[in-house]
Amino acid sequence: MSLVGLVNHFSDIAEVPIEIPDVRDVIINVLHVQDEITFCKEEMNPDELRGAYYQFTRHNGPYADPVLCSIIVYCNNMSVEWQRVICCKELVHVLDKTIEKTNTREAIEGLVTRLLGPLSTEDFGIMDIMASKDRLAIYVALGVLFPKAARVSAKAAIASSMESIETIAEKAVLPQSLIRLALTEEWDGLLEELTSL
Repeated sequence: MSLVGLVNHFSDIAEVPIEIPDVRDVIINVLHVQDEITFCKEEMNPDELRGAYYQFTRHNGPYADPVLCSIIVYCNNMSVEWQRVICCKELVHVLDKTIEKTNTREAIEGLVTRLLGPLSTEDFGIMDIMASKDRLAIYVALGVLFPKAARVSAKAAIASSMESIETIAEKAVLPQSLIRLALTEEWDGLLEELTSL
């Protein structure tokens, strides 16, 4: 259940976009964390909630092996670029450790409250850890959707004036703000730190 394994699986791919079903397939067929992952687009207010996921175990018969499932719900009121980021972020959460997952209505409500409210250094607790992990998952998702080989290629194209950040973002189908971040000198070290948490 390794974030490093997920990021590294795509790291040598220079051709973007990385498709969300491909990320899902790696989690199922390479990392073997889930048996099924489905996506569901829903009407939501993106200022309140952009995505969520629900994990459960299904039994197809009385003596059947358990089927580990996740449903990823994402907001249809966002650009395609942000829908991709949010779906990948929720896929990253499939790899979360048990302590980082919510499993009661109260915990979910507490997490949403923390995500909607300001991150304060005076509020300590499990919900703060979960809220921080949720925010960090966007950056790990960026590392998956804009892999190392694609970043190297993009930096070379920008340096030679062959492409702009705007055209690279269009090719990657990602928000320009995230592409800018991933092309900074600090990004590779930051991503390495994030995937080792």
